[in-house]
Amino acid sequence: MIKKKRIIIIIVIIAIGLFIYIINGNRGKMVIYEGFLNLSEIEYLEVVGIDNKLPTKITDTDDIQRIILLLQQLNGPIEFEHIPSDEALFGLSIVLKEHYPSSEIIIYQDKVFHGQGRNVSEELVNELVVTIESSF
Repeated sequence: MIKKKRIIIIIVIIAIGLFIYIINGNRGKMVIYEGFLNLSEIEYLEVVGIDNKLPTKITDTDDIQRIILLLQQLNGPIEFEHIPSDEALFGLSIVLKEHYPSSEIIIYQDKVFHGQGRNVSEELVNELVVTIESSF
């Protein structure tokens, strides 16, 4: 009888642990690493692929702030891990102070991808494109 109670208690503890893991398992796993979105650490942004221009640096702090605020709104939990087959609008690298550029954050019309991706609002993407184009 005591062995059965112990086994039941162990099974219940394991079940509760699995339940908590399933609910909170992906929490904190965001598409864009949040350290890249810390304004005080950013030296400049580098944009590739808008209007077939060469890579362009954005160094103005007001422009960087507006762009990062939009990226923070586009950032969120991972929804997929494979690069979309859609055509990308542009790529954006964030360069932190005393670091090399990050890998490109690829922006699609309705997705954002940085090693993993998520679906996002087309309106926010359009606003990001306009903000970036106005900073050239």
